[in-house]
Amino acid sequence: MGLTVHVYRNGNYSDSTNDGISKYYDRILLANVEGPDYPDESELPTAYLVEGNLSGTIKIIPAIKPEGSSGPMMGGNYASSCDRRFGEACEEITGNRFYGAVAIHDRFED
Repeated sequence: MGLTVHVYRNGNYSDSTNDGISKYYDRILLANVEGPDYPDESELPTAYLVEGNLSGTIKIIPAIKPEGSSGPMMGGNYASSCDRRFGEACEEITGNRFYGAVAIHDRFED
């Protein structure tokens, strides 16, 4: 099961995701966060909430990495959910209470 999160973009700037999933979708399914949604039955792209590159940080990465590419990197968009399970999953990874949006690392380069 998974949890759907909402994508937030800055509408004043052009897209920097290099055609990442957050460019095309307003919602993403986090497959590793407890929730009511099923990745296999969803039409949404699947991603994971994981520990960030720096201690105490988190990020969202797509479940599928394009072959032969480097990344994922931050593409400029964020995701969040008001569902308590999202905050709990963030806290489990970081060890700290969390409230807010998480950077989506969905930019890949050849």
